[in-house]
Amino acid sequence: PPRCETICKTARQERLGVVALGAMLLWVCVIAACLTETCAVQACVATAVVLCNTVEGKEPSPLRSHALPSFSSGLELTHAHELERAIALALSDLPITAALTRRFFSRLEAFVVGASGAGTGSGSGSGSGFGSGSGSGSGSGSGSGPGELLVREVTAGVSEALRDPSGSAADEALRIAFGSGSRANTGYAGGSVSAIREVLLSGNFREQWAMAYVLQKNHIADELFDRCAADETLARALGLNISTMRSRALELAQTNAHVPPESRYSNGIADWLFPSFASWVRFDFDSPMHTHTHTQPFAHTHTSSPNASGGWLGCRHLRDTGCLGVQLRSETRRYAPPLSLRELAYQCGGQPSCKLAWQPGASCYTVRETPIGTLASYATRARRYGYVMVAGVSGTTANTLQLALLLGADESELVFLRLAMVAWLVLSRDHSVWEVLLAAETFMPPGLRIGEGEDEPALCILGRLLPPSLSWQGHTLHSAEAWRAILNALESTEAWRRLGQNRRGYFNCLASAAKPSSCCVPDRAGALAAKPELDVEIL
Repeated sequence: PPRCETICKTARQERLGVVALGAMLLWVCVIAACLTETCAVQACVATAVVLCNTVEGKEPSPLRSHALPSFSSGLELTHAHELERAIALALSDLPITAALTRRFFSRLEAFVVGASGAGTGSGSGSGSGFGSGSGSGSGSGSGSGPGELLVREVTAGVSEALRDPSGSAADEALRIAFGSGSRANTGYAGGSVSAIREVLLSGNFREQWAMAYVLQKNHIADELFDRCAADETLARALGLNISTMRSRALELAQTNAHVPPESRYSNGIADWLFPSFASWVRFDFDSPMHTHTHTQPFAHTHTSSPNASGGWLGCRHLRDTGCLGVQLRSETRRYAPPLSLRELAYQCGGQPSCKLAWQPGASCYTVRETPIGTLASYATRARRYGYVMVAGVSGTTANTLQLALLLGADESELVFLRLAMVAWLVLSRDHSVWEVLLAAETFMPPGLRIGEGEDEPALCILGRLLPPSLSWQGHTLHSAEAWRAILNALESTEAWRRLGQNRRGYFNCLASAAKPSSCCVPDRAGALAAKPELDVEIL
């Protein structure tokens, strides 16, 4: 592919530069997941290094910029948060969101129980393994795999106890998949089988998505997908997307065969739910250009500065003081929906009230000023557009959409899931609207990607959240219907008053127009008076 050819060309130039200095250098050719056709060997000298996690391959392109205004440029941070919360609340209340959530967790439960009962085989041998987490999720999770006790429990318990996925065996499958959360996980209602079953069947929006987060962090899904990849009859019976499963299995195999262990997170595909090379989630973590080293013959070590072309330092950093927590008590009305009796019982241990132990992304991470190669940093871009920064691009969004795709979600379901991710992660204070939309970009069909549209105001990305109408599983949502709900939530806020006439007009247009694209007319004069940092050039 052209992307790989460009990378190879750069690597070859670096090699010639070293040779010109008289150094002896052996480059190791890395054929990773983006190289399904060995392009590097054909396009470059045989000793070139291939980097698949590059600036050039990201979607949306970091080279593209939009005009102002955005939906939150010029607003004070408190009002920008208020605006995003109103949008998220409206999306969480849409009937399609409830239907989608029920469908997602019904399918997820069937997958966990069905794949766990597949027998005692060790899986496809793709090597995704346990403890191989990317750390890309929201909240306080570090991304490390389950502890050794849970690993032993899974390898022994799943293989032996779950041959017959019914009754107590099915309960054990659910407990292993969803029972490893903690009070730090927002919305988690406990790891008992009864709590898990209740939440999966009828839990509130926050409780249910907390279960999805726990599954992503304990990496039980890796063993289950390994089994399905080794038994496509089982995979088809469970309704999995065979094409997506095969592609990801190949990426895992390529990574394990050709990418050194120390580079599998920066320049490979480390597990079944790992963000793709095109994902902006990769900017949360160090690039291979910055971290890649060679200790092969001639003992040459190659490292690049974070400002080198193609290299960057991760923009997300865990606070030196650790997670601060939400600093709220259980009786707070800050959360919607209100805490359920299950959430209260798990958080407070039987006491009538307590301080919440939840540790959302906002309380755990800071976003650093780390340039993307020679381009402006994530933080600079966010400030230019007045976007809220919470915890970097949402790895949880990318993980969830990848999980949904593997489970058989179609294009319409992925579009609706993006709305559900905005609702879940903004209301839980794990991420901002922009951080979710960036993470979802690679899963969206043409016409609904935020990176499309030349020289139009950044505000217009809102018009790409939905097509004029979209149907799924007997449900149809017209975009104007969704925007009327958002408008109703916004109109009572101080943020709405401060948006100004032009942007209020845009929201009103979305709530009344048959086609969202008709509302977007480039109008640079509509931008609010820019603060000094809003004049920073993006490129």
